[in-house]
Amino acid sequence: MAGLILYPGDAIFVKGKGKIPWFIRFFTKEAGEKAKTKYNHGEMVTVGGPPEEAQIIEAVGNGVQEIGFVEKHGSGPWPNLAIYRRRDVAGKELVRLVADVRKELGEGYDYGSLLLIFGDWLVGQTIRRRVTFLARLGGVSPMVFCTELMARTYRKIGETFGRPSASSTYPDDMGDWMEEHNEEWACVLAFGEGDVK
Repeated sequence: MAGLILYPGDAIFVKGKGKIPWFIRFFTKEAGEKAKTKYNHGEMVTVGGPPEEAQIIEAVGNGVQEIGFVEKHGSGPWPNLAIYRRRDVAGKELVRLVADVRKELGEGYDYGSLLLIFGDWLVGQTIRRRVTFLARLGGVSPMVFCTELMARTYRKIGETFGRPSASSTYPDDMGDWMEEHNEEWACVLAFGEGDVK
């Protein structure tokens, strides 16, 4: 799509179709919450430029991987995507942010999260955070969920998305936060429109 230029550190949110995306969207809402964004997956740009040159990092079924934006999402339009950019991150800080997230390449995907998401929904988002903490304390390999990967990275620049930990930050929470905090996060591509803002 003409005009879209991605920057390293941009956050990409996806609303996918199917049973697993529905499950993630439904069970990551807190009781009574009316989610605005309805995302089920998050990714981060690691190499900027026009879509055909850009690279993203994501945690998916086969682990943390880096892949071309167009290879993953096609050449547009992208009505199922939203892209946000932190307004105050640039230069060396941005280079460090991308270098930090790339250290996660090859880590496993946290399939257990799909079960723990259900438990979190039942009791108010505490089970997954505790299990993740205990696993890491016990030296278990740090498997990661898509937006946990992003949240751990953004926490290094002080962004918490209003959540107590990276492991309790879900796609919809993060997307809602960015939408509500537009003084810090610029919407580059609006969900549902597929058009560059």
